[in-house]
Amino acid sequence: LPLLVQFLPALMSLIVDDQVRALNFKFPVEERDTASIIIDHSGPPPDMYEVQISQCPIAATLAMQYTLQTARNKDKTGIMRVLGILAQNIRGHPFEDAFLHSLVTSLIAFKDEFENEDFCTSVFDEFFFTSINVDNVNRHLMRLLGGFILNYRLQE
Repeated sequence: LPLLVQFLPALMSLIVDDQVRALNFKFPVEERDTASIIIDHSGPPPDMYEVQISQCPIAATLAMQYTLQTARNKDKTGIMRVLGILAQNIRGHPFEDAFLHSLVTSLIAFKDEFENEDFCTSVFDEFFFTSINVDNVNRHLMRLLGGFILNYRLQE
């Protein structure tokens, strides 16, 4: 019951924020600046989101799928909002390795975003480095770095 009453509304609020942010970026800058009400859709996720991920494996699986979808949409702000929460709550999850593989594949496409210090902090410090002592995390981190090196060489 807490999954339906607490987690799904929190997850839906994240999805709505992502959609509003995407729609807002489609408007010309002049229209965004002259809007009478500006709502920031980039704050931390609702508290129930983190609580339910830590308590319910189904919530953790849904959060992992949401994170992958956000990464596929190349939503830097959405990724930064949720990666730190997932780091502590997916260790030992049955889909952890598959999730990391898909996440790294999507993150390689974020090559320009890694010039942003906040994004790097979110991805490396808050996500990968919290589990650096786990073999599969090391393997996927090396794959991510290898992807950057390959992209850099292809650009030369």
